[in-house]
Amino acid sequence: SVAPPAAVFVYGTLMSPEVLRVLIGRCPAMIKPAFLSGHSRHPVKGQVFPGMIRDAGSSPSVATGSSRTPANGPAGVKGVLLTGIAPGEMEVFDWFEDVGDQYTREDFRIHVPREDSNGPNNDCTIRPRFPNEEWTEVQAQGYLWAQPEEDLDRTKTWDYDQFAEDHLDWYLDNTVYWCRSELDKLGIGVVSPS
Repeated sequence: SVAPPAAVFVYGTLMSPEVLRVLIGRCPAMIKPAFLSGHSRHPVKGQVFPGMIRDAGSSPSVATGSSRTPANGPAGVKGVLLTGIAPGEMEVFDWFEDVGDQYTREDFRIHVPREDSNGPNNDCTIRPRFPNEEWTEVQAQGYLWAQPEEDLDRTKTWDYDQFAEDHLDWYLDNTVYWCRSELDKLGIGVVSPS
């Protein structure tokens, strides 16, 4: 039997539509913003990508139902919820994230805006968010840093906009295209030329 499409919480370089298009050949539907409570995101020392760790004393998954939150959203790591991810695409993400070494894939409860008539965003468009809107929790998978926390610069938080402005082109040229080439050689998530 075929596994159903998955929802994946991303908080680093996989938030980039350009990175997604190179890796899986499309930009999946996304819900933005999405938040993971009880975790923090920090730059990996000497790299342009982040790692996410569980905050001390937080439980892996706490259900709190829906709630009203401040205009800037729930506390925690801000990212994007990718929806409709096929099993082959998950395999690409797992390889890209070096699951089993650099990261582990885990189940999380993610805060997202309560669905309205707009539904998820397709083709990388961003759904507008309104102050004090209602939030709800959904189940999703995501990638947790598996290396020693000392490898993260915990004095800083990783900023997507700064990454996109300062490092995205370099990252695509020096990491993402190479990864796609390696994935093609391995026959993982082969992307048809568009």
